[in-house]
Amino acid sequence: MRLGFHHLEVLVAVADAGSIRRAARLLRVTQPALTTQLHRIELALGSSLFHRRPDGVTPTEVGRYAVTRARELLADIGDFESTLRALAEEDQPVGALRVGGVAGPFVPILVDVLRDLLPGRDVPTVMEPMVGTLLDRLSASALDVVVVHEFPGFEVRAPDNVDLQVIIAAEPVFAMVAETHPAAGQPEIALADLAEDDWVMMTPDDTGLHARLRIVCAAAGFTPRIRHAANDSSAALALIAAGQAVGGLYATGRPGPGVTVRPITGTPHCRQIMLGWRRTSEAAALGPQIAARLLRQYFELAADRPHYAAWLAANGREAILPLPEPHPGR
Repeated sequence: MRLGFHHLEVLVAVADAGSIRRAARLLRVTQPALTTQLHRIELALGSSLFHRRPDGVTPTEVGRYAVTRARELLADIGDFESTLRALAEEDQPVGALRVGGVAGPFVPILVDVLRDLLPGRDVPTVMEPMVGTLLDRLSASALDVVVVHEFPGFEVRAPDNVDLQVIIAAEPVFAMVAETHPAAGQPEIALADLAEDDWVMMTPDDTGLHARLRIVCAAAGFTPRIRHAANDSSAALALIAAGQAVGGLYATGRPGPGVTVRPITGTPHCRQIMLGWRRTSEAAALGPQIAARLLRQYFELAADRPHYAAWLAANGREAILPLPEPHPGR
């Protein structure tokens, strides 16, 4: 048997879910069918890829390599498809400054910044969850400027002709629980207090978000039960408000009705936000101005999020900003 696209998806889903049963739910197949598929993959490769335990599965040494390569190959396939589509697009207005980014408030902010700097220019946008796809489209001249993010231990690899500037070095991820959750009345929530809860997360992408959550939860002494996957934030918020799950919220996000947001004790979970441009693009010359205005509007947005405004008041802006560049000669 030769491995194909679907087999790679199976490996990644099982690794991210931490159990065959949960992975089967994510892939919308039966558990016996997924067990059979995984067994066939292992037979084809001649090695066991996962340790089976009563409470789930963990990758073997060979499995860790297989999952890592599967992620890379899936990202490459997605990049290949999206870049070809982008290169085939011929209907963009001449002079357009094309913006791309992950879902969230940063793309709208970036559009405002560019329209202020370049009045009259058209600024079409692309929202894309796969950071690798955005960077490849930027490299291939299908986009001109992007906003992307990364997590500790899962750093972004930029193409050779792309520069990335860190805007926010450590934006905290907050905990979301139902208003009726036992931890909702606390000023902050220790991750260990959520060890017995089911979790909801967005559909896995190439940023390592799921794996990073497992790492920070492991440091708190447990493995998160990621029982629910959502394609949009409204679905996740509905599950949390109903008391059926807990989840994480990016600092600039908005909670929904019935949801309580609290800082996580010790701020173990955070992301880095970066602005990217192609070195030969018009945006490269405007990079410092774009970054400065983007940061200013970011803090205006933060002030409009009570949970984040309170956190910044307690911890200071320096807690999330990049360290200053060292002075030459020091």
